[in-house]
Amino acid sequence: MYEHEVHFIAKLQEYELEEMIRWDKKQLYLHRQAINHKLKLRQHHRRISQMLQKISSFF
Repeated sequence: MYEHEVHFIAKLQEYELEEMIRWDKKQLYLHRQAINHKLKLRQHHRRISQMLQKISSFF
């Protein structure tokens, strides 16, 4: 009986560790997505300000 309990606990810990790794990977993915989104916003902002400068140079 004791051996089965040890095996069960080991399996449970293994599962918990896998869940933690999965959660960390998801957080990392979301963090990367947020960074990419910020970079795209900056690029768009830069393009818009360049266009506005070109337009204002006509007046």
